[in-house]
Amino acid sequence: MVNTKNWKRFMIAIMCFTVASTVMVYPGVIKNADAVTIQEQKNQLKDVNEKKSKTKEQEKEVTQRIMKKAQELEAIEASIRDQSAKIQSTHQEIDKKEAELKKKTENLEVRLRTIYKKGSVGFVEVILNSNNVSELISNMSFMQKIYRSDKAAISSVKKDQAKLESIQHRLKEEEKALTAKKQESIEAKKSLEEERSVIEKKLKQYQAEAEQIGNEIASAQAAIEAKMQAEAAERARQNAAGQGNSSTSAAPNSGYTAGTGQLGWPVRGSISSTYGYRPMFGDFHTGIDIPVPTGTPVHAADSGTVLLTGWMPRGYGNYLTIYHGNGISTLYAHNSSLAVSQGQSVSKGQVVAYSGSTGWSTGPHCHFEVRVNGRHVNPMGYL
Repeated sequence: MVNTKNWKRFMIAIMCFTVASTVMVYPGVIKNADAVTIQEQKNQLKDVNEKKSKTKEQEKEVTQRIMKKAQELEAIEASIRDQSAKIQSTHQEIDKKEAELKKKTENLEVRLRTIYKKGSVGFVEVILNSNNVSELISNMSFMQKIYRSDKAAISSVKKDQAKLESIQHRLKEEEKALTAKKQESIEAKKSLEEERSVIEKKLKQYQAEAEQIGNEIASAQAAIEAKMQAEAAERARQNAAGQGNSSTSAAPNSGYTAGTGQLGWPVRGSISSTYGYRPMFGDFHTGIDIPVPTGTPVHAADSGTVLLTGWMPRGYGNYLTIYHGNGISTLYAHNSSLAVSQGQSVSKGQVVAYSGSTGWSTGPHCHFEVRVNGRHVNPMGYL
């Protein structure tokens, strides 16, 4: 049988261990949860910026289509003006032909009426006025030529008039088609402008969302930093009074690079991504990236206290934050491993981590941030 007394002792030990573990882990869990919340907000901000970037591309495409439609409209209007000019010119030619036809018809009618009135007398006159047979034939032939000439002239004018009327009809049909096409282009342009208006509203909405999320991130970071700074100040006070446990600071590593400003460089190397907005990714880069091989020692930019160590698989990866006093703190991210722990005091140039490519990273590098009163600033102003 199981000894009841020993069983009770065993259960009490388990409960004590559980409570102690909870007490020890709880503060770190809360801080990491805060950090994860900030990272979730950053992920949300990234999504909004991606939507904003896509919407800008849509706006650009629609604007180009509107410009193309405007050019088409200009070309159509020019064609309509040209057609109208041609129609006007053709109409003037038709008027001239009608006047010419009228005049020739009137001349022919006059001659026909004269012949009709005189009847055969005209032929008698031609015979009597002819001195010989040859002259008679010549006079009669001349009269027939006049008649045929008048008739041919009238026929030619009528043909020209019919041709011009056909041309005018065709031009009017073309003008009608161009006018219809112009109306279609106007409607298409109007539709595109309405589409652009909707896209512009979306852009404003995404911009407002991005600003709101950015402000929330900044406020959350400021609150966390303020809380951690207060804790660090209290630990520093306790250490100064001999109430806390001080850790031995490691000597600066030979790979440390002193800066020209207040802070030192965490690693040696060139900057691959600067502080500020990155159009390629559609986000705001809150620090600088320095590419270095995995395992490169990362140094504290200044003396201070390790406020936070943590892990963000979709963000900073393996990271830590150091508070240096006067509201200034620094962050080191994407490390392969950490060399210090939360609450530990460190000296300027001390190795605090080893570089890597953990979290949201495309290659081994040191992501370095500087924050003043919880808000990120351009590190180049402090290095």
